[in-house]
Amino acid sequence: MKLLACSCLIALALLPAAAKADAKFRSTGLVITPDDKSYRLRLGGRVHFDSVRFNDDSTRFQDEDGFRRLRLYLSGRLGKDWRFMADRDFSGSSPGWKSVWVSYSGIKHVTLKAGQMTAPFGLEELTGSNDTLFVERALPSALAPGLLVGAQGSHAWKHGSATLGYYGNALDAEFGKSAATGRSVVGRATWAPLHSSRHTLHLGMAYETRDIDAGSAFRISASPETGLTRATLFNTSNLINATRMTRRGAEGAWALGPMTLQAEYMRVDLRREGFADSNFNGWYVQAAYVLTGEYRTYSVSRGRFGDIRPKHKAGAVEIAVRRSALDLESGFVTGGRGWNDSIGVNWYLGRNVRLMADYTRSRASPDRNGLDARLGIFQMRAQVDY
Repeated sequence: MKLLACSCLIALALLPAAAKADAKFRSTGLVITPDDKSYRLRLGGRVHFDSVRFNDDSTRFQDEDGFRRLRLYLSGRLGKDWRFMADRDFSGSSPGWKSVWVSYSGIKHVTLKAGQMTAPFGLEELTGSNDTLFVERALPSALAPGLLVGAQGSHAWKHGSATLGYYGNALDAEFGKSAATGRSVVGRATWAPLHSSRHTLHLGMAYETRDIDAGSAFRISASPETGLTRATLFNTSNLINATRMTRRGAEGAWALGPMTLQAEYMRVDLRREGFADSNFNGWYVQAAYVLTGEYRTYSVSRGRFGDIRPKHKAGAVEIAVRRSALDLESGFVTGGRGWNDSIGVNWYLGRNVRLMADYTRSRASPDRNGLDARLGIFQMRAQVDY
């Protein structure tokens, strides 16, 4: 919260000067820059309105319509090396602070960052919600750390990147993917041996070790790849006496023109005093093709894919398929086991507007209640970011 206050004070201090600066609406929001380029302010946001319909059997889910994300952010640059971000969500499904940080890049090829940020773990997890292939991330996303408060350093070179950081807990506890307070060391390394504007081969791996606070219960839960509902299909419930947790992740992707193939595997090992150790894992494989010929951008320094920029007046059309799996069954822990098959269509009406439609067939054997469940999910999204 102190970091957020500093960011807001910086912005307020610059507002009088902003009256004499150049203010323009761009694809990235309202950008204010003075003549001497000494700073830059950017005000933007994202609006994701979803509609989801379920065809369920043993585990009941309720149809929903509403804002999946309703976010407003203020970001900026001071001089050449200092940057900041304060991002808050006002939606009913995931309200609270998201990215709240400051960074320094005055050391060649190195960026230092402190605040709340997405811990460097997982290719899809680090891909912004504006740029994911499907309405929701794949089932193994439940195994990723998510947003955490801490400090990290990143180093980038021509064909890769490496990030290492030390983290505590999220500002809003519900955003931590595993409900256990503690302290973590997280690292991720990526390598892109092939990279051009239309051809990229991406490889990566990540690792986290977390000391869990005494008395803090550990839990992993996951909905069947839909965000509006709080109902879960997989849930370990609270696991007591947890002392240490480790995560491992492996990722790979190949993009050739309008085609993208991507896969990840994640594993969580949990040590509990007085109980047998538990392990949970998940994976996904997905493929996409842009029918109108455009291709996804890729950042070597961040080790992740970005947006699609339509070249035609009618926009760009993309089709995607995915299979994902999650296993939360381990010894006496019965959190469920299952997999999803999804197909989706994305229509990019411009760089800032997208319409999405997905159909997912979800199967659990068993689900969190010990029952075999079958679930059909049809969801749509209208997305605007600025």
